[in-house]
Amino acid sequence: MDVRTAHPLTAMGAPFDVNPEYRVRAWTVPIEPGSAWMVDEWDLVGASGVEEVLTWAGDIEADSVEVFVQVMDSRRDVHGEIDERRRFIRLSGHPADDGGESVTVRFVKNE
Repeated sequence: MDVRTAHPLTAMGAPFDVNPEYRVRAWTVPIEPGSAWMVDEWDLVGASGVEEVLTWAGDIEADSVEVFVQVMDSRRDVHGEIDERRRFIRLSGHPADDGGESVTVRFVKNE
Protein backbone atom coordinates (compact mmCIF):
# COMPACT_ATOMS: atom_id res chain seq x y z
CA MET A 1 0.00 0.00 0.00
CA ASP A 2 1.35 3.42 -1.00
CA VAL A 3 0.77 6.20 1.55
CA ARG A 4 1.11 9.86 0.50
CA THR A 5 0.52 13.09 2.36
CA ALA A 6 -2.69 14.62 1.03
CA HIS A 7 -2.31 17.98 -0.69
CA PRO A 8 -4.00 20.80 1.29
CA LEU A 9 -5.84 22.16 -1.76
CA THR A 10 -7.62 18.85 -2.32
CA ALA A 11 -9.96 18.94 0.64
CA MET A 12 -12.96 18.21 -1.61
CA GLY A 13 -11.23 15.69 -3.84
CA ALA A 14 -7.94 14.46 -5.14
CA PRO A 15 -6.06 16.02 -8.05
CA PHE A 16 -6.38 13.98 -11.23
CA ASP A 17 -2.66 13.08 -11.29
CA VAL A 18 -3.21 11.12 -8.06
CA ASN A 19 -5.88 8.45 -7.80
CA PRO A 20 -6.20 7.58 -4.12
CA GLU A 21 -8.65 4.90 -3.17
CA TYR A 22 -8.84 6.04 0.44
CA ARG A 23 -8.10 9.13 2.52
CA VAL A 24 -7.29 9.06 6.25
CA ARG A 25 -7.64 12.19 8.39
CA ALA A 26 -6.13 12.32 11.93
CA TRP A 27 -7.15 15.07 14.35
CA THR A 28 -5.14 16.19 17.40
CA VAL A 29 -6.46 18.31 20.27
CA PRO A 30 -5.09 21.87 20.28
CA ILE A 31 -2.46 22.69 22.89
CA GLU A 32 -3.93 26.10 23.70
CA PRO A 33 -7.63 26.47 24.61
CA GLY A 34 -9.55 28.23 21.84
CA SER A 35 -7.05 27.17 19.17
CA ALA A 36 -7.94 25.08 16.15
CA TRP A 37 -7.55 21.32 16.13
CA MET A 38 -4.52 20.10 14.17
CA VAL A 39 -5.17 17.74 11.26
CA ASP A 40 -3.00 15.47 9.11
CA GLU A 41 -4.31 13.77 5.96
CA TRP A 42 -2.98 10.89 3.88
CA ASP A 43 -4.06 9.43 0.53
CA LEU A 44 -3.74 5.64 0.25
CA VAL A 45 -3.32 3.72 -3.01
CA GLY A 46 -3.05 -0.02 -3.63
CA ALA A 47 -4.59 -1.31 -0.40
CA SER A 48 -5.65 -4.96 -0.48
CA GLY A 49 -9.01 -3.90 0.95
CA VAL A 50 -10.78 -1.72 3.46
CA GLU A 51 -9.55 -3.94 6.32
CA GLU A 52 -5.93 -3.03 5.56
CA VAL A 53 -6.82 0.68 5.53
CA LEU A 54 -8.75 0.48 8.81
CA THR A 55 -5.86 -1.39 10.46
CA TRP A 56 -3.36 1.23 9.22
CA ALA A 57 -5.61 4.05 10.44
CA GLY A 58 -6.10 2.32 13.79
CA ASP A 59 -2.36 2.48 14.45
CA ILE A 60 -2.30 6.30 14.20
CA GLU A 61 -1.86 8.12 17.50
CA ALA A 62 -4.52 10.83 17.34
CA ASP A 63 -7.56 12.02 19.25
CA SER A 64 -9.91 11.30 16.34
CA VAL A 65 -9.37 9.45 13.04
CA GLU A 66 -11.62 9.44 9.97
CA VAL A 67 -11.39 7.03 7.02
CA PHE A 68 -12.88 7.90 3.61
CA VAL A 69 -13.28 5.99 0.33
CA GLN A 70 -13.07 7.77 -3.01
CA VAL A 71 -15.98 7.70 -5.46
CA MET A 72 -16.64 9.42 -8.77
CA ASP A 73 -19.59 11.80 -8.78
CA SER A 74 -21.14 13.67 -11.68
CA ARG A 75 -23.71 16.39 -12.28
CA ARG A 76 -24.93 18.56 -15.10
CA ASP A 77 -23.65 22.12 -15.02
CA VAL A 78 -25.71 25.20 -16.02
CA HIS A 79 -24.85 24.51 -19.69
CA GLY A 80 -26.06 20.91 -19.53
CA GLU A 81 -22.53 19.49 -19.69
CA ILE A 82 -21.61 16.59 -17.43
CA ASP A 83 -19.11 17.62 -14.75
CA GLU A 84 -17.28 14.69 -13.13
CA ARG A 85 -15.63 15.08 -9.73
CA ARG A 86 -13.92 12.88 -7.21
CA ARG A 87 -15.54 12.78 -3.79
CA PHE A 88 -14.72 11.10 -0.52
CA ILE A 89 -17.38 9.30 1.55
CA ARG A 90 -16.62 8.70 5.24
CA LEU A 91 -16.46 5.01 6.16
CA SER A 92 -15.54 5.38 9.82
CA GLY A 93 -14.68 7.91 12.50
CA HIS A 94 -15.96 11.40 13.06
CA PRO A 95 -14.67 14.98 12.89
CA ALA A 96 -12.62 16.04 15.87
CA ASP A 97 -14.87 18.68 17.39
CA ASP A 98 -18.52 18.38 16.40
CA GLY A 99 -19.23 21.68 18.18
CA GLY A 100 -16.69 23.61 16.14
CA GLU A 101 -16.33 24.82 12.62
CA SER A 102 -13.88 23.67 9.94
CA VAL A 103 -12.77 26.24 7.37
CA THR A 104 -10.41 25.69 4.45
CA VAL A 105 -8.47 28.82 3.60
CA ARG A 106 -6.65 29.00 0.28
CA PHE A 107 -3.70 31.39 0.00
CA VAL A 108 -2.60 32.42 -3.48
CA LYS A 109 0.66 34.19 -4.15
CA ASN A 110 0.34 36.77 -6.89
CA GLU A 111 3.65 37.77 -8.41
